[in-house]
Amino acid sequence: GYQSSRDRRIVFALDEGAAPPRFLVRWPGGRETELEGVTSAGAWLVVEPDAADAAPRILREVPPS
Repeated sequence: GYQSSRDRRIVFALDEGAAPPRFLVRWPGGRETELEGVTSAGAWLVVEPDAADAAPRILREVPPS
């Protein structure tokens, strides 16, 4: 509709002094992927794999310093 969005990003903040959290991604197809070692200061892109036995693609974008 008018001024609607289909943005699938999830935005969150991490305390820099805290231990890195673990995330569980539940894909629309029913699979689950656990992410560990996610750090602050950047954006992460996690792409659902096409094949059932493939690993997801995990990419990190580091902001310029």
